[in-house]
Amino acid sequence: MSGLPASPPAFAPALTHSTGAVWTMVAAAVMYPLLVGAVLWVGGLLALLDVLHYGWGYTASLGVVTLALTGAGHHLLLRTLHCLHVPRPWEFPVVLSTAVLMAGAQAMVALVLDLITFMLLPVICLALSLLGCAVWTASRRSPRFSPVLPLSPVVAVALLLSGTWWMGAEEKLRQERDELLRDTAAFPSTIAVLDSAGWRPSTMLFSHSLREAGIIVEDEFRQSTTVYVPAEPSPGLDGFSLTLNSLAKEDAGDRRLHQGCEAEGGTWTCEEHGDTVIATVTREGAVEMMEARKEFAGEVVAILSANLPRDDRGNPTLEFPGIDMAELAERVRPENPGEAEEIAFTVTD
Repeated sequence: MSGLPASPPAFAPALTHSTGAVWTMVAAAVMYPLLVGAVLWVGGLLALLDVLHYGWGYTASLGVVTLALTGAGHHLLLRTLHCLHVPRPWEFPVVLSTAVLMAGAQAMVALVLDLITFMLLPVICLALSLLGCAVWTASRRSPRFSPVLPLSPVVAVALLLSGTWWMGAEEKLRQERDELLRDTAAFPSTIAVLDSAGWRPSTMLFSHSLREAGIIVEDEFRQSTTVYVPAEPSPGLDGFSLTLNSLAKEDAGDRRLHQGCEAEGGTWTCEEHGDTVIATVTREGAVEMMEARKEFAGEVVAILSANLPRDDRGNPTLEFPGIDMAELAERVRPENPGEAEEIAFTVTD
């Protein structure tokens, strides 16, 4: 009894590419990620150099640009491979575009965490793309091939990079917070705070000050500085901030509230508003600098300074906003117990 011959095992059909298709994919694997990586690099560089005011909006805009470039590149590559009659032409563009998007995600993480690692984005973009292409090339002839296979290592490496960057940034932030808390505990005087809902602290630091001419006290802090920014973004206050300095009266001197005033032979125009001295410097009728100076608790001098954004030549790029420094000075008060520590947590959050 003769039976039918056994059927040979079914293997995946041979996937052969023309020379033109191969060189097209090689060029795409290099140029496509480098192009997107270069755009991300430029975007990060502009943010680093503070050429553009960046925040969540800027990060989102850069993400949209990345998606647009990736979509355009994906569509162009897919059409090209179709025209070259490449079998399953969608596989290679999917692998490459996924790698590019994962690199774009690294850019978003770097900008959010304010990391300089975005300088490596073109290299990261290229490396992820080559990794995906290598796995795709090695596994595509397997009968058990799945399009997910070449994507898995790309996504895994991208997540590993993001996690490493995030943990590093968190550790750096923790160290900065611990150092600031130690400085807060070591500060010997009362710290002045601005108790206003329209302003929030963004920076806090402590420094040594002169007790006598030419002598700096190195073993203890003598001045605290807290920078406040608008609690809500406002076009009229873009780049504007307030600096609140607190220093012991013994370091400030007897006439610190009137230091630099015209009555003292200086250039500041000073006016008294109750217990506050408003000192102003104007040029051509425009306010250049303004301070509100007061003392409290009989031992601490607080100086609230307005900080106008300036260009490279030091000229203000914003007219002095319509804020009442005398009214703000009324909201400057001594810290409550534990309040300085709360500010330290806020500025390092």
